[in-house]
Amino acid sequence: CRTAMIEKEMDAWKAFEAGNLEKAESIWLQLINETESVDAESQFKWGYAYVLVAMKRFDEARKIFKESYGISGDHKSLHNLAMVEREAGDYELALELIEQEAELIQGMEAIVQSANLYEKGKLTLLMGHVDKALEIALKCLEHAKTSGCDTTIGCAARLVGECYKALGVDECVNYFQLAITHFQSSEDQTAVAEVERMIDELD
Repeated sequence: CRTAMIEKEMDAWKAFEAGNLEKAESIWLQLINETESVDAESQFKWGYAYVLVAMKRFDEARKIFKESYGISGDHKSLHNLAMVEREAGDYELALELIEQEAELIQGMEAIVQSANLYEKGKLTLLMGHVDKALEIALKCLEHAKTSGCDTTIGCAARLVGECYKALGVDECVNYFQLAITHFQSSEDQTAVAEVERMIDELD
């Protein structure tokens, strides 16, 4: 029953967001095994891959996104593969993948451009190139505002704040507050709490 599967999928995401990774893994595997739809199976595997990344089982997550990219050539698979490499600590490879994605998404909508720039800015910051990261983050925020998506704006504003924080600039607080406002609008309390911790660390 499709309705039951949708409910299970929601339960899997809730478990994941709550940090209950074993429960999330169990639900995703059950969904993958039960579905007869190729598209649904691919969707469920992606959800499962996020859990694998959180569990630091990078090889398994990498395999899922590589297979997906090999089948579809879709930029989202490439983006997620870059995310895996970032979490695994290979920033240079992750940046190469994001640059590849940037070529695929030329002319696409603002929300797609913002997501690519977010990952590029985050990686650039992690690699210690703070001024360059700030430049990318501000561009990311421009695209995010154009998209009108609260989550996208929140992520971009948080990244700008992180860059200013790394530079020791007080203006970081304004961007952290902007991020909180948009995360509250999208009802993402986990993200709100994360940014509030960033502000507390400034004291």
